[in-house]
Amino acid sequence: MKESLLAQLFFGELEKTHARPAGAERVASIYHLLQQLFLERTKQEQLHFNTLFARMSYTLQKYQIDGFLQANLQYFRKMAQEYPSPGVDGHALARLGFTVLAKAISFLYEAPFPNPFIPNCSTPFLRRRTGRRSASFASRCGCSWCATSRANNS
Repeated sequence: MKESLLAQLFFGELEKTHARPAGAERVASIYHLLQQLFLERTKQEQLHFNTLFARMSYTLQKYQIDGFLQANLQYFRKMAQEYPSPGVDGHALARLGFTVLAKAISFLYEAPFPNPFIPNCSTPFLRRRTGRRSASFASRCGCSWCATSRANNS
């Protein structure tokens, strides 16, 4: 019960990021929500985490999140810390952050995407790799990108 309420809370906060102006403010709000998500998932652990990278790595391994999603979450974390920087499109970075954060919330809390999220989560990842994807994650995700991947892998 608590898990589903937390998922709804995180999805609600993520949805509010669309009300923010595009660019630095939107990227910063998504990054802050990313920090809160991983803080919430590790607050019961009796471990000390020096950095967000360490906290994320521990959580992503503990919940066995697909390596492809892990790489994109870490990529967003790194780029958001450095933003604004020359050559980085803030709108594209915000869309990537929205997509990977929604997928992480869905996976960590085993909650389906709310219907308004499905069109917004069709952003392709910046990093692509070949090989297999986690079938359990792809089956729970409702975005068009994962649906296309399921169809191609069938």
